[in-house]
Amino acid sequence: MLDSLSTILNEHHGLLNLCFSSIEIIISNTESIIFIDKYHPTLEITVELLPELKTAELPSLAFKKADYANLNAFFLTTDWSELYAHVSLEEKISYFYETIQDGISLYVPVHINRSNNFPYWFSNELIQKIKLKKTAQISEENAKMSVRHVIKNM
Repeated sequence: MLDSLSTILNEHHGLLNLCFSSIEIIISNTESIIFIDKYHPTLEITVELLPELKTAELPSLAFKKADYANLNAFFLTTDWSELYAHVSLEEKISYFYETIQDGISLYVPVHINRSNNFPYWFSNELIQKIKLKKTAQISEENAKMSVRHVIKNM
């Protein structure tokens, strides 16, 4: 829920600067580096961010991996005449969307988006190559350090 958190009044005792947040913030007056507007005083906003927060792992539908042959067969064998048995438009739309959702839930797999350090458009193959490159770089750095250590101790 968003709350209006600013309580700093301007020179005319009005509240014109709005600051909304769903997390705890601290708002205070501060010295301005430019000319101060009478109606909009300079504000300092302090936000404490928690580094341990992680992005939510939200499920999404993996349409690339859907079984379209069976999904098509599902829709072809659906008795759509039941759609006309409903009287109101809302009931018809509800029935239609429920049927579509039934087909999707049966033949489109759910994928859980796990957070990682790579953009979502990176393929698994590319991610593996990047990880191999990083491992090779670390191995090379360790080998250089080992050679330096041997030379230093000579």
